[in-house]
Formats: sequence, structure tokens, C-alpha cells
Amino acid sequence: MHPGVKIFGVVAAIRFLNAVSIGTFFQPDEFYQALEPAHKLVYGYGYITWEWHEQLRSSLHVWLYALAYKAFGLAFDDSWSTYLAPRFVGAIVAALGETYLYKFALAYTGSVQIATLALAASLCSGWNWFFVTRAFSNNLEMVLTTIGLAYWPWNRPNGGILKSCLFGFLSCLVRPTNALLWGFLGASFVLNNAGHPGKLLLVSLDLTVLFGIVCALAAIPDHLFYGEWTFPLYNFIEFNVVKNLLIFYGSAPWHFYIFQGIPLLLMGYIPLWASAMWRFRNTLLANTSLFVIVGFSCIAHKEFRFIYPLYPIFMVHTAQAARLFLHRRHVKKLAAAVVLLHAVIALFFTRVNEKGEIDVVNWLTNNSEVTSVGFLTPCHSVPWHLSFHREDLVLNLWMLTCEPPLHLASGNLENVKSYRDELDRFYDDPVGFLNNAIGTTQRPWPSHLVIFAHMEDVVSTFLGLSYYECGRFFNSYFHWDPRRWGDIIVYCKAE
Repeated sequence: MHPGVKIFGVVAAIRFLNAVSIGTFFQPDEFYQALEPAHKLVYGYGYITWEWHEQLRSSLHVWLYALAYKAFGLAFDDSWSTYLAPRFVGAIVAALGETYLYKFALAYTGSVQIATLALAASLCSGWNWFFVTRAFSNNLEMVLTTIGLAYWPWNRPNGGILKSCLFGFLSCLVRPTNALLWGFLGASFVLNNAGHPGKLLLVSLDLTVLFGIVCALAAIPDHLFYGEWTFPLYNFIEFNVVKNLLIFYGSAPWHFYIFQGIPLLLMGYIPLWASAMWRFRNTLLANTSLFVIVGFSCIAHKEFRFIYPLYPIFMVHTAQAARLFLHRRHVKKLAAAVVLLHAVIALFFTRVNEKGEIDVVNWLTNNSEVTSVGFLTPCHSVPWHLSFHREDLVLNLWMLTCEPPLHLASGNLENVKSYRDELDRFYDDPVGFLNNAIGTTQRPWPSHLVIFAHMEDVVSTFLGLSYYECGRFFNSYFHWDPRRWGDIIVYCKAE
């Protein structure tokens, strides 16, 4: 059996156990970027956020889950297929990524030992156990990038460039911001081959044709999803760059990735990665990491997962540094300590912190007395139809919304301060909002009302005897958003 097949089989089994072990919430995009649209494709109902209405996202990611829902539905009832399908896809995508991480490390370094260490580091990563099997488009983006890096002509001047760029193009269709990474690699290739204009011309022509074919083929699933011909890559650039409306989703300081993003992704591997970045500071791989980090640091809106395509590079650098310390004293004890640290962190964040956002939906779903539910919580705080999967609730679920001001021609700091979405209006004046916006045709008083403990005093006082507390679920010891701290409380409507 081919070594790659063995690696894939073992890793897929590990990642499937990883996927089914996760019982916590991280960010809304895990559910609303792929699973809700996929659920709508297969079952006819699902929550479609504004990004899909504005056609900003490629549907490639969605179709993976839609096909899995359909396939599992042939063998299992809906309750099992909706549970197993996304976890199966997550495990397969993760296993592909880590199989090609091994191949990438081997192609780049020529060392089986470094490739094995890179794979081991990834499997023992606390961040990866928490994140890699979730249904984020960033995971598919990272995996496609890893495959592309495995085929990049590191030590083969004339081979691999087309196959590598095929996966690079696909990763950019999934998330256009990955053009930073592939653009830097492409520019480096041009500079390294500046003395061979004929070669560059041929490669450029081949890549132009390849990019055209990839875009044309990707347009087919997008047409099937959106019901019309569209080009999400262009729409994404127009919204985020031309109109600059991304600014409405917040900004972070320039050092966010240095002091938060990279430490979160690497955790106990930081010393190894830092030493490798210094030791190999003049290499293409190190320069690619620096360029992407600096590039994303210049963008106001920042999130940990935006630099996830660098993860395979981080693992290769970690493995390169680890090999230098293999024969040092106490290295086994240090390695065990790092693995234990990662395991504890992974266990806490996959089984404990933010568990209530999943538990409350499971409780509501399986409660026959629930005929309608309203969420007075930050928008998209829980999974939606993909988890409820109850047709009787399709028209009887509501949440507070937080759409950006799509009517504006451009975004700026003045607009940010003046624009208030529905969620803002609730937190600006909870009592006024409850008096004027709830109990209307759009927001009727439901049989069950859900809040975070942060709003308990205000909401319980307003409700009086019309509702009573009928459920409380632990959610978090801490949270980056104070509006989501503490327990989740369910109120039942009094008879």
C-alpha cells in the first residue's frame, strides 16, 4: 500500500473521532458559511445570510456538505445524516490536509524525519483538534493551499507549477484573500526565472488558460446554487475593497496576529517556530510567512483563522527546528509537556467552554412543547435549521439580525459610528426595543425565549409573570464578547 494512502487512512480515523468529540460553539461562520446553505439545498430550508444574498461567497464549499447530506440520507434517517455528514466531510478534508502536509514537508526538505515530525506536530496541535474538522471555509482554503504547496517546484525547477497553481486558484476562489500567499509565491517564481523569458512566457500562458478553465468550471456550481450566472470573486472584492464595507465588522490593532493569532495557532510550538523563522530567515518559505502576516496586519478586520493558510508552513518550520533538538537532554519531557498542554486546551475548548450554545439547541429541538423560539442574543449565536431540523419551526424561529449597511456606497469611520443594526438597537435600549419591536408580526412573542445571562436582570424584570425560567445551560467561563458571558437561559411562556 502506498505510504500516502496509509497516512490518509490513519489520519482520517483520528480526525473523525476528533469531529464527533466536538461539542462546543466557536464562531457563527462554522454553521452559516456552509452547513445552512447546504441544508437548504438538500432539505429545502436553511438560514441564508446576507453574504449569500449579495453573492459574495463561492458555493464550492457548500456543495461538499450538500452532497454529503444527500449521500448519508440514503443510508440513515435525517437525525443521523445531519449529524454524521458534516463531521465526515470535516474529517476527510482534515485528513487530506495532513496527508499533503507530510508530502509538502517531504518535497520541501527531502527529509522523511522532518515530514514525520510535521505530521506529528499537526496531529498533536491543540488548535487543530479544536478547529480543523469544523465546517469553516478557512479549513478548505488551508487544505487546498497545503496541496498546492506540496506540488510547488521547491527542488524541481521545471515541474509542478501548473498542478500547484490549480489548487492555489481553487483556494483563492474559496477565500480570495489567499491571493496574498499565492501572489507572493508567483512573484518569487518570476524573479527567480527572470533570466528565462521564454519559460516565463510559456508558464504565464499556461496559467492564464488554467485560471480561465478553473473559473469557468467553478461558475457551474455557483450557477446551480444562485440560480443565475455570477462571479463571487468579483463581488467579494467590490464589497470588501471597493466599498470597504468590511470595516463594519470591526477592527483590531496591527499587532493582532503577532501577539494573538500566531500564539493561538501554535501554542506550545512557538519557541520552535520562532527559532526556525530566524534560522531560515532568508528562505522563500519564511519570507512568504512574513509577507502574508504583514499583509493581513494592514487590513483592519482581523480574525485568527484568516492566517490559517500559513499553518502548513508553520508546521514545517516547527518540524525543522524540532529535529535540531531531538538529541538534547530532557527533550522527551518537554515534548510530553507540550502535548499535555495542547490536550488540556483542546479538551477545554471542545468539551467545556461555549458548550451551552449547542446544548440549548439540542434541548429545544427535542422538546415537543417548543412551538416557536426567539433569541434575544447576539446574531447567529447558535446553529439554526441544520441543528433544529424541524419543519414545524421553519417559520417560527427568529433571532436579532446584524446585517451591514448594504445601502451605503462605501464604508468609513463616520458610518461605523452612526449605523445601528437591529442587535445594536436592542443593546442600546433593551426595554424600548422589547416594547416596540417584539410582539410584532416580524417578531412575535414565542413559546420559548432565549437570552444570555448578561441580560437576565433586564429581560426577567420586563417579562414579569408572562414568562418563567424553564432551562439554564452553562456556556462559558469567559468570552471575547461580554454579551455572551455566562449561562444561557430559556424562558417558557406562562399559560
